Amino acid sequence: MKRVLLLICLVFAAPIAFDIGSAPAAAEEASKKKKKDTRRMPAITERTYKALASAQALIDPESIAEEDRKKNWDPTPRPREGIQVLLDMLDKRGLNSYEAAQIWNLLAFAYYTIED
Repeated sequence: MKRVLLLICLVFAAPIAFDIGSAPAAAEEASKKKKKDTRRMPAITERTYKALASAQALIDPESIAEEDRKKNWDPTPRPREGIQVLLDMLDKRGLNSYEAAQIWNLLAFAYYTIED
């Protein structure tokens, strides 16, 4: 009887014992896959950021913070001038996909504010 119980225990315990050895390998493979799925996002260059900020100021001057406003600050929105700045930016080479997406997003906002 003891032999039968020992045999049954070995039959059920053997797959668990062999599986423990492969668990760290499976975890390592899963972590490699996670790292592989991570996408890097390109940064916005300073030149593009400044141009986007100036276009934003032309389109919606009220969005500028009080401390950033200059003495000759003009509160009248001029979205058509902002659109022209953004279209000129799109003509330049060297934009990465994230910069182009930000320009298109601001263009959509500018066209929305025109209210033709």
